[in-house]
Amino acid sequence: MPMVPGARRRPLRFATRPKPQRRNAGRGRRREPPAGRADAACLSVDPAALDPSLRPRPMPWPDLPEVAVGERRLGPSDSDIAAGRYGSQVTVTCEEHYQPTIVAAIPTGWEAGRTWPLLVDLGIVERNPHSVHSTPCVEVRIRGERVGFLTPAMTERHAGAIRTAVADGSQVTASAQASRGTKGGADLWRIKVTMPK
Repeated sequence: MPMVPGARRRPLRFATRPKPQRRNAGRGRRREPPAGRADAACLSVDPAALDPSLRPRPMPWPDLPEVAVGERRLGPSDSDIAAGRYGSQVTVTCEEHYQPTIVAAIPTGWEAGRTWPLLVDLGIVERNPHSVHSTPCVEVRIRGERVGFLTPAMTERHAGAIRTAVADGSQVTASAQASRGTKGGADLWRIKVTMPK
């Protein structure tokens, strides 16, 4: 075909083969997570949490026994709780000396390391054998076995109510919780007793 004077010639185009992909072409690129995990990552959800059958179900929180005849249970009353007064958590001291007794009271089948509720007995003893103070103090017991003591300050605050109940012939109890904690660099069970403010 004759060329028209002044016209530009168009370059010829040929079909080309696709360039072969280099073996290391994917290096340095972020790999997408597998299907399903990408959605979980976007939602900030643990994939194991998507299917409850994949994780063990925790045991239900045990209920403490009802107040028995002759028992005086210290702590906030139902009216206190309804008014938002939940009492105070008092830490038990010297519990490191009674770890076997505490461990023996863990509910059967309870998850390792999980906090659990318990009922403790309270009484007044002449002194804490692990303390330099030689004054009477509140002793804390589980099923009649000693597991620790209240500090002198907490003893002074609550000893009056305990003595009054004991004088009436009542068994003094209180609700408590045992939790894993650290004391002196050692990991152990620690107990906090719920007492009235």
